[in-house]
Amino acid sequence: LSRSKLEPTQPLMANIETSLSPILPLLYIGLACVFFYVAITYNLFVRRIGFRGLEENSSNVPFLLLAIYRIAVETSFFTMLFLFTILVTVKKTVKFKFLYMISFGVHAAIFLTFFFVNSRLQMMVALFCLAMIHPRGRMIFLKKRRLINYAVSAIAIIFVLTIIRELFLETNNNRVSSDGILTTLYDVLVLISDRVNSVAIINKMMDENMPMIAYNSAGLDKLYSIYYNMFFDYDRYTLMKSSLETSPSEAILYGLFRQSEVDFQKSILLDPYLTFGWPGVFLATVFSVVVGLFTNGRMVRPNPTKIAFIVAIFMLPSFLEFEKELFPHFISLLKWSPIAIVTIFFKPRYSKSSR
Repeated sequence: LSRSKLEPTQPLMANIETSLSPILPLLYIGLACVFFYVAITYNLFVRRIGFRGLEENSSNVPFLLLAIYRIAVETSFFTMLFLFTILVTVKKTVKFKFLYMISFGVHAAIFLTFFFVNSRLQMMVALFCLAMIHPRGRMIFLKKRRLINYAVSAIAIIFVLTIIRELFLETNNNRVSSDGILTTLYDVLVLISDRVNSVAIINKMMDENMPMIAYNSAGLDKLYSIYYNMFFDYDRYTLMKSSLETSPSEAILYGLFRQSEVDFQKSILLDPYLTFGWPGVFLATVFSVVVGLFTNGRMVRPNPTKIAFIVAIFMLPSFLEFEKELFPHFISLLKWSPIAIVTIFFKPRYSKSSR
């Protein structure tokens, strides 16, 4: 965060007086409840059961319920951030604010638990984004000592969550030894390092003498084929999903080496590099900087009445999940944009008395 835009001596929050719609929090509560019902009824709350297990459980869910389940979980970051912004910016006396408090409580209880069980990265991203909304949370980034303390705490939490997962929840993985504390910590460090080493495939491609400037359309063709068939040939779409080769990078690597690689480290730089060469890395970097500056500028002064702020918190969680590729980010934003559009339609509006 820019010190010039947010000095500690400045008031960090305004008591915004708005008119709140009761429809939006009720809609959010409905989404969360349907998600929880589907997750519990069809055994989709714990997702770390392998792709085949997820595919089998998902196939038993009626299409409409499965669609709502996906919408709810994929937009849960956004809905929690928006609800939390209402709680910390809008005056306590504003009508219907209690509904937003209830909606946030329901979302936080369900989805933070869901992230804790299934994904360390998503859990940390959720907590980071919520901290960025709160004035005291943003102050962390203006004080180096606090920032270092919280960074160390975050790393410790990731280690603890990984140890709990590997030693107590997924004991059949045998990836972390329990012979001694030093051995355990070393195994966890290697496991985490391997996961975030998103340049591994780039190194491999450099070893294969990939040209500095190249164009390979296989990844984009794969994305187009997947989403075309999702609407016009659902049986073929299901077959493509079951093959596990659904990302641009996987399609390109298969076309180059005729080897099916699925579970490897990915990042926002990988598919632009494999598609366009090093110019793709440059463009992806510029795009990431632009998105970062845009979201940073909106997060400095959270204001749920502004469309730009709503767009920023809709984009932010997606681009903080650095293990995802760039091109699918755009598809995801388009797929789940109806929730952002509904939120903008029912967003808070300044009351007449505050104008």
